[in-house]
Amino acid sequence: MIEIREEAFKYYFHFMQKRMDIFWKRYEGSPYPWTDDPILKEHKFTNVYRSSDRVSQYLISNSSFASSPMPSFSLRINL
Repeated sequence: MIEIREEAFKYYFHFMQKRMDIFWKRYEGSPYPWTDDPILKEHKFTNVYRSSDRVSQYLISNSSFASSPMPSFSLRINL
């Protein structure tokens, strides 16, 4: 049986909330720094909503829904 570590889940969701707070502060145009957390202030993380990431947006607009598919070799190089 897998042991569920409730404290780890609490920390994970707290971390997600902090990242979303930063997302909305940036979106609303609030001045930097958007957090006082030294790790979140100094390092980049993916968005909580993965489809909002820059790379995901590129892939969505240039491969998934493009009118003509990208050659497979090009997709491998870009990833």
